[in-house]
Amino acid sequence: MRNKKSIYFLMIAGLMVSCLLGQSQSINNKLVAYEMKSEKEMMAYNNKVVAKVTDFYNYLELISDPNIENRVRGHTVSLVRKMFLKDVPMVNFLSKSNERIQLEQLLLDLMMSKNKMSFIISQPKFYLEGSEQNISYNLFVKRKNKEEKYQLKQLYFVNVANKKFGDKNKEVVLINLDEILE
Repeated sequence: MRNKKSIYFLMIAGLMVSCLLGQSQSINNKLVAYEMKSEKEMMAYNNKVVAKVTDFYNYLELISDPNIENRVRGHTVSLVRKMFLKDVPMVNFLSKSNERIQLEQLLLDLMMSKNKMSFIISQPKFYLEGSEQNISYNLFVKRKNKEEKYQLKQLYFVNVANKKFGDKNKEVVLINLDEILE
């Protein structure tokens, strides 16, 4: 029975990855970098970035919880994928080493995890590195009664995209997360 579940899950994961790759390519063609017009606007988008990063870790917490239905966890995986433009490298929170892992592999590993993890971010700071927008923060990860602290840097993009609402097209500003570095 467990073997059938594993095969079923891997098939769904493969299908989701192929959908994600197709979706990210079509989105990339429509994205344009958004330029902030004022300091007030920049502060508002910085708050949205912090909220997006916090949501990301809240979603990882849900995905890692084996007590939540697989259907709900799978839906949460699809929500995480929408936060990124592509499958990006990041810190492997499941490993004690400093190895990096692709987002898709982390999501799969969290789905298979037997232990719930919790994530708390603190001290977010924004800065530009060349033309890249970055947020740095401390991340506290708790699993199996152990807590680890990471000092992370994450790239993000503020983009303009055309979206269809009913029969009308409208430009909207999107925030997409990118690579996570230690």
